[in-house]
Amino acid sequence: MDFDLISTQVGNETISGKITYYSPRDLHVEILSPYQNVSAGTHVPYFSSALIEENQVERMAKNFLISIYEKCEFARINKQMLQEKMVPIDAETNRLAELVKQLEEEKVNLKKTFKRGEITNIEYQRFLKPVKDQINKTGFEIHQCWREYVKLFPMIIPVGTDMEMVNLIKGL
Repeated sequence: MDFDLISTQVGNETISGKITYYSPRDLHVEILSPYQNVSAGTHVPYFSSALIEENQVERMAKNFLISIYEKCEFARINKQMLQEKMVPIDAETNRLAELVKQLEEEKVNLKKTFKRGEITNIEYQRFLKPVKDQINKTGFEIHQCWREYVKLFPMIIPVGTDMEMVNLIKGL
């Protein structure tokens, strides 16, 4: 399939992007101009009888570009409000990221203790499990903070692209 670069118009603005992946079950598009590093896509589940036909790819890709552009424009227009609301969330996610870092160090120390023979394998596993569980829980909390943040947008921000939007707003 030879669709790589695509462009479309919204008002007087030319939007360009590229199809980063296409298969009969997947289509992924990234905007190149006037914004960058934001993407969108779709996946057709295996159990579905529908497929993405080659003659639909360009139309769908252009629709994705328009959707990405609208989200980016909303972010640009509402930059101040979005950045102000980001401050406490950024502080909380940084605190949680620091906790994950400490827990990762605790995992390393547990492994060293086990390797030195100071605890048995069973004890190691028993001590390790709550640390791993806390890392997973904290990672989920970080993700949830940003999922709540992107609810400020009047349009849906897909789970896979929420951090792209956050990074876009940080870079505005």
